[in-house]
Amino acid sequence: MVKDGRAVLYPIYKGTYGRNDGLTDDIIDPIESTKYAYADYVGKWVKDFRRSLDYLESRPDVDMSKIAYYGSSWGGT
Repeated sequence: MVKDGRAVLYPIYKGTYGRNDGLTDDIIDPIESTKYAYADYVGKWVKDFRRSLDYLESRPDVDMSKIAYYGSSWGGT
């Protein structure tokens, strides 16, 4: 992608990689009380993604009309 002149943004979402704070699964168990904690993570991931788009929008060298999304693993779902 970079060789074709495209910019690549790779957000590191809360609870993953260097921001890991104990989240171990993306499956919600409706019986467990931790379901609310997971919902909190989802909200934070949305904020992280929005901040990533805001950053791209602030760059004069990025054409926001040509944004694409590629997701794998959790990002693909």
